Amino acid sequence: MILVLFARIVMIVDILPVDTIKQRYHGWKVWPRMMKDKTKGLPIVFENSYQRASKYWFYTGQVSYSLNFYRERRNNYNFWPIEDSLLGKPVYILDIHNPDSFETRIPITLGVLNYKYDPAFASFAKVKFIPSEKIEK
Repeated sequence: MILVLFARIVMIVDILPVDTIKQRYHGWKVWPRMMKDKTKGLPIVFENSYQRASKYWFYTGQVSYSLNFYRERRNNYNFWPIEDSLLGKPVYILDIHNPDSFETRIPITLGVLNYKYDPAFASFAKVKFIPSEKIEK
């Protein structure tokens, strides 16, 4: 019971001098505000990151969306009507993967964040492919 209580306190309060733990649990407060300034308040679409999109929205109060790769599982952002409100509008797209496809990079406590401006957001997250016939081999 004491160990569980200590673990919970470490997750809530920044008391340990270990950088890995600080970055994991307490490194979320600075970079969202910095990105909000850099993106001039435009909505942000995070690729393949439900966690970063949710934390960004929490710390800035700014709308964000999580766009998953087509082979990834769905999350709450797929069921909320946020995507419909962003279609055709200017957004910034952020990701920590595929740095070659992004124009700008910014170092944050959790690694490097890549981002780019998209003047007219387009998404096909709601498209479903249903075969008319099943072919079994």
